[in-house]
Amino acid sequence: MNTLQNDTIIALSSGSGRAGVSVFRVTGPRATDFLTSFVRNQVPEARKAYLRWIYDLEGERIDQALILKFDAPNSFTGEDLIEVQCHGSLAVQDRLLSLALSLDRFRLAEPGEFSKRAFENEKMDLVQAEGLADLIDATTSAQLKQAIRFGAGDASEKILTWKSKLLEASALLAASIDFSD
Repeated sequence: MNTLQNDTIIALSSGSGRAGVSVFRVTGPRATDFLTSFVRNQVPEARKAYLRWIYDLEGERIDQALILKFDAPNSFTGEDLIEVQCHGSLAVQDRLLSLALSLDRFRLAEPGEFSKRAFENEKMDLVQAEGLADLIDATTSAQLKQAIRFGAGDASEKILTWKSKLLEASALLAASIDFSD
């Protein structure tokens, strides 16, 4: 396994800047450590949303957030994944990032790294990853519609059908060359 993939990564998924709500994602082998370190060991059950206070290392409250936990392999990335929906002030964003990055083997995610991990863990294929990128960049209804088809795997199914037919045709061609009259 890649050394960087042993790291647990965090990213502000909702985009930077002041907002009503900010969404952070944490994924990797130590994702649950984020909760045990900053939510006073009140780790939620998987796939249920919980309202929890987030504390710094001195026990001071930072923000009240909606926390979701997804256990591997049943997450977007195929790894343990935590989603934190907190208030979108710049102070809260900065504080949560600095807290996470203070933990051992935590680092900021590189652009596209959540999708890369999902691909590496076979949660999506390359066409679906491209569809997700297209969905994020979509500015028109037509682009949105096309991105949804790719992201949902419609194109992947069509490609697999073509691949199967090409392999069958190739086998028939090879057999006719090898065993011609």
